[in-house]
This record gives sequence, C-alpha cells and structure tokens, in this order.
Amino acid sequence: MSTISDEQRQMLLEAGEAASLELSKRDFDEFLNYVKILEPPPGRGIIPFERWPHLVEVCQTLEETKLLVWLKSRQTGASWLLAAYALWRVLFFEGAMVLLLSQGEEEAKRLLAKSRFIFEQLPEALQVRIGVDSRQELEFPSMHSNILA
Repeated sequence: MSTISDEQRQMLLEAGEAASLELSKRDFDEFLNYVKILEPPPGRGIIPFERWPHLVEVCQTLEETKLLVWLKSRQTGASWLLAAYALWRVLFFEGAMVLLLSQGEEEAKRLLAKSRFIFEQLPEALQVRIGVDSRQELEFPSMHSNILA
C-alpha cells in the first residue's frame, strides 16, 4: 500500500484548486462556487451564493438564450444571479458587453453594484484589472469588456 506525504497531498490539493478555478472561467455553474453575496442586516452578512432550484433552472436558460426578460418578485435571488452572470461574461469572454436594465436607473445602478461586490469577493486568481469603475459602468480593459447600467 502506498501512502502520500503531506507535501504530496498539499500539491494535489493545490492542483485541484487550480483546475477548479480554470473550469470556473469556462462554466458559469462552476463560477458560482466562488460567488459570495451580501445579506444586509438582519441577514447573515457575506455568504456563499445559494443555488435555489429556480435559480438552477435560470442558469440553464442563460446558457441557451442570448436575451432574457425576467419579470420577478423581490427576494428570489434573481438580481444576485444576474449580477454574477454579467460579471462572469465580461471577465472571461473577450469583447463582452453586458447591459443591465431594471425598473429604473437607480435599480440598474444597484444591480451593477452587486456585480462589483461579487468581483471584490472573488479569489485573486479570478480577478483582472478594472478600468472604468463608476456607478454606471464597470470596465475590464484587458478583456475589452464592460458592464453598463
């Protein structure tokens, strides 16, 4: 029977984490493993994104269509999911431009703020340099991509 040393075990764990990070760049569902959201008081604070069944269904729809119109009620997790998806597209797909539309301008700005929050919580290995960073735009020059509210 062969046993592995602590050093070998650590190397395997690091290789597995590197593979998971790389996969998250190609697969939105994997990317969600690294997404953290904010539940304001009296909530739980910064927490991992929770994959509720209706959100898993929307993830599949996002893969199948380029245009999605979603009339939703509050507290369904939809805005955090869409903020994460917008961020994933602009971080890992060169030339991506995502337009966030909402009920009004302020709501669209709040949605963009959620993308920014998610970006700030990502592991450093998934972050790239930010260019324009305003309440209405988040730009990633190295990918020639941006999110507009």
